Amino acid sequence: MAEPRSWLWRFSDWSIVAKVMASSLVMLFALAALALVGWKTLQNQRVAMLASYNEILPNFDKASRIAHYVSEVEANLYRLATWRRIGVGGPEMRNVLQSIDFNLTRADTAITQLEQAGMPRIGALRAAYDDYRASASQSLVLLLRNPSLGATAVRGGSVQYRTLEQTASDVARVSAEKFRAGAEAATRQMDRLAGEFIFVGLVIATLAMLVSVATARTILQPITNIVSEIDRLQRGDLSGEISNTERGDEIGRISQSVTRLKVALEQNEMLARDREKKQEELEFAATHDTLTGLANRSAFDAHLNALMQSDRRRRKQVCFVLADLDGFKPINDAYGHGAGDAVLRTLANRYCKLVRSGDMVARLGGDEFALLFALDAEHRDPTAIARRVLEATALPIEYEGRQLRVGVSIGVVQEKDVDGGPAELMVAADQALYLAKERKQPWYTLYQPEMALERLGLEDREELEHAIECDEFTLFYKTILDLRDGSLHGVEARAYWARANGPLLAPDVYLPLLEHFGLRHIFAMHIARRALNDMRDLVGRGLDPGSLSLNVDATTLATRSSFEELRGLLEGYPELSNRLTIEITDDALSDRGSAIIRENVKDLARRGMRISMDDFGAGYASFQHLREFDIDELKIDRSFIAGIGVQHTSAVIIEGFLSIATGLGARVVAEGVETEEQRRFLLKRGCHFGQGSLLGPQLPIRDLTDYLAQNLSDKRNGQTAS
Repeated sequence: MAEPRSWLWRFSDWSIVAKVMASSLVMLFALAALALVGWKTLQNQRVAMLASYNEILPNFDKASRIAHYVSEVEANLYRLATWRRIGVGGPEMRNVLQSIDFNLTRADTAITQLEQAGMPRIGALRAAYDDYRASASQSLVLLLRNPSLGATAVRGGSVQYRTLEQTASDVARVSAEKFRAGAEAATRQMDRLAGEFIFVGLVIATLAMLVSVATARTILQPITNIVSEIDRLQRGDLSGEISNTERGDEIGRISQSVTRLKVALEQNEMLARDREKKQEELEFAATHDTLTGLANRSAFDAHLNALMQSDRRRRKQVCFVLADLDGFKPINDAYGHGAGDAVLRTLANRYCKLVRSGDMVARLGGDEFALLFALDAEHRDPTAIARRVLEATALPIEYEGRQLRVGVSIGVVQEKDVDGGPAELMVAADQALYLAKERKQPWYTLYQPEMALERLGLEDREELEHAIECDEFTLFYKTILDLRDGSLHGVEARAYWARANGPLLAPDVYLPLLEHFGLRHIFAMHIARRALNDMRDLVGRGLDPGSLSLNVDATTLATRSSFEELRGLLEGYPELSNRLTIEITDDALSDRGSAIIRENVKDLARRGMRISMDDFGAGYASFQHLREFDIDELKIDRSFIAGIGVQHTSAVIIEGFLSIATGLGARVVAEGVETEEQRRFLLKRGCHFGQGSLLGPQLPIRDLTDYLAQNLSDKRNGQTAS
């Protein structure tokens, strides 16, 4: 509350010069000289304080904004990491990259200006900025090359970010302290001047003393208030108002400058709160699915790893439920993605109601969910858990007046039934889910350890595992030739088992055993890696074998973990991606888990690999799959080729196949071409490529290398002769 104004306070409406001069008119001539000196001193102090403030305020503002610029860079890095994992690109990514570069440039410019101003601790700020910029650049490169490593690098760069933010805050704090020190020094000098005024006034006359006291009070009280208010701002209390801002004299201008300082501090505090909020949002987005709000794949994997690595004696047993929706894609196709999103959100809410504190629900991607339960006396029946998930999924979902329904296939595995860690638990759940999909209806399968050993003995499995581990398989390459001129068009990799003390076993003999023991995927990865290495070596030596055909089984395509391993292997040979042909039987496309297989086949096609339908015509659904997939190649089953010249129906069917392929723009390869009559028949009907004993034997890598070298030599000799 303001004090009552006495008659002496009428002078407060004047400038300080007018007040000092008024007192000197009342006093003797000698006091006038002293007043003039005092006025000059105050003017100098005012100029010094204003100059100091005008020097400090821009630098303080620059130091405050550096942290804001860098927070924008950090937010964009987190946004870029999220986009890279879900495949966002194009203009959005370019805008983010430009924003990162723009904010880094603005921060660098501000630091350079602070360096030119000679600000304290600017060297530390420059070093912290250089470290952060290097870290951000490295994170950006990793994000563009490898989204997973890039996301880890972004999170790891938070240390440099916090160091830079703290250093910028220190520079701003030093600026404020420097200004405060200047103001306090000016106050002390003014205090001395006021004391001199009072002493001289008492000596000269009582009237002079009263006038000096009034003058001192008029000058010192507002300055004391300003110093007090600066102290309050320094402590972080921004709630009060700054006094004397309405005055038109120097005190008023100083108060207005302090008011601007308060506004800058308020803006800095607001920016800090905004950065904290954005940081929380980024952390949430990095660990949660944006559509359902559930934990995402990375958060689920981290939780599962941490849980299973903890001491089993001090925690409950884990039950893992892997749920894959059935009939979800038709809802998206029929009613749009809005309906699909509504289904996913509704099921996410229902699944969350099935778990308790300490359990977890996550969306692993697409229409696949994971539920992690801790088993105890009240919550220990995996079968009951699976049934509750089944029932929660089966309930209708309201959407725009419609009742939408989906099914679910569920794989359930208990920790005690799996020998291994999180990876083995995931594989077991995949296997159980794979079996559940065989029912062709919503159902669940509880994983049992003996699933992999039903009829054959353990010794048979160990022999196969030893054969894979010791590389007892000999890789042959079956040539694909042009029927017109016999030129090489490509090769197909086929492995024969060189069993100890026995003949080579063809794939038809040992593949069923691998399938039975669940080793088909491990074997396929082993053979694919060898074939890719052979192809890379040939291409590196200037020998062109054309395309490489790899057979991929249904097991690899139908389980998430197996397909991710295949995709990771193929990504390790980017220079071969346009040479690869993935051969898939139509039985695989009609197998259990066919929806997942279709999506994975399309994923391979998007990566530039050709898709070939092997043994075309032998399966019951070949023509249906031609409507669902963009097939690049059809391989006519050898049973139809064998009928050429023997069965009229074979010739009619082959002509139909060729007509279909021509309409689809697909290449046709005839398997099992063994006679000249078959070659002429196929060539006449427009089939230009084939495999078989007539065209050439299967070659091991050494013979294939010689074959390609001889072809290369023949071409060079032919060019020289011409």
